[in-house]
Amino acid sequence: MSQPIRPFTLPERPGSAVRPRSLGVDALRGLAILAMAIYHFTWDLGYFGLIGVDPAVDEGWRLFAKLIAASFLALVGAGLVLAGRDGFDGVRYGARLAKIIAAAILVSAATFAAFPDRFVYFGILHHIALASILALPFLRLPLPVVALAAVAAFLLPDYATLPLFDEPALWWTGLAPETRPANDFVPLFPWFSAVLAGIVIARVLGGARPTRPSTPASPAPEPRGAAVLRPLAFAGRHSLLIYLVHQPLLFGLVMAAAAVMPRDAGIERLRFIAACEATCQQTNGGDPAICPAYCGCVSGSLERNGFWTSRMSEEEAQSMLGTAAAGCRIDIAPEFLNED
Repeated sequence: MSQPIRPFTLPERPGSAVRPRSLGVDALRGLAILAMAIYHFTWDLGYFGLIGVDPAVDEGWRLFAKLIAASFLALVGAGLVLAGRDGFDGVRYGARLAKIIAAAILVSAATFAAFPDRFVYFGILHHIALASILALPFLRLPLPVVALAAVAAFLLPDYATLPLFDEPALWWTGLAPETRPANDFVPLFPWFSAVLAGIVIARVLGGARPTRPSTPASPAPEPRGAAVLRPLAFAGRHSLLIYLVHQPLLFGLVMAAAAVMPRDAGIERLRFIAACEATCQQTNGGDPAICPAYCGCVSGSLERNGFWTSRMSEEEAQSMLGTAAAGCRIDIAPEFLNED
């Protein structure tokens, strides 16, 4: 008779009664935090005009950011399943939840100080904190019910977006027709579907089956390739700390570099056109042919007036931008590009 397959886990210290951690899940979490650092570093470079890409409006980078968020949330669901294999540990759960809530509050406070117009009022950490509570009943519900709930959560914004949720206190639901901009916004719907999907995947793969904690007599064996995964797993085990520290560090380094490097007028123009076209499409339902022409007209007017190379006050810059936009609106498509 073949031996039963043991869980893909890391052994704890000898004599520990603590549940063994999953090397695979920790490594996946570490990979997600690495991807997030790459995205944030690129965002920082774009913010300071050191590259011609703005990840906030570039479709490829926006998709990358969504995949990162979805992977983190799916791992939250999977982690809840794995944590409950040997019964619910309220103390451990409460301590973890308190750390996440404190970190979410810290992120909101820090971003409000740095970016008051785009501060994070319900980002990935806020979502993880709330989802960690809302997901608990789904750990024991039948799998088909959880799967259907995941689909419903994903589709809900398409069918339940109502003016009722326009109140700022309800923006976190994801059901408001419009919300204020934020540097990170991960509303409950549709993103809770990723957490539920993680629960389904972990339970299907057998993560919900009880396993005995490692003991000195029966340590969990290491899988092949563990040495390669260990750096990622280490990052995964400390993902909350890395999340809190990496962006301020990267932002500060890029800001210091930008202070001594001349800004490239060509890059500034490309970033402006990308942001202009994205705004045009969103606010006007723009014709793919009209928005590029309009934004190209505005950027050309600004370039002729030295906008990209001159040093001017914010008031002067906004005045020049407004004049250029008004002229191009008349020249390109006055009936389409309205003031509203």
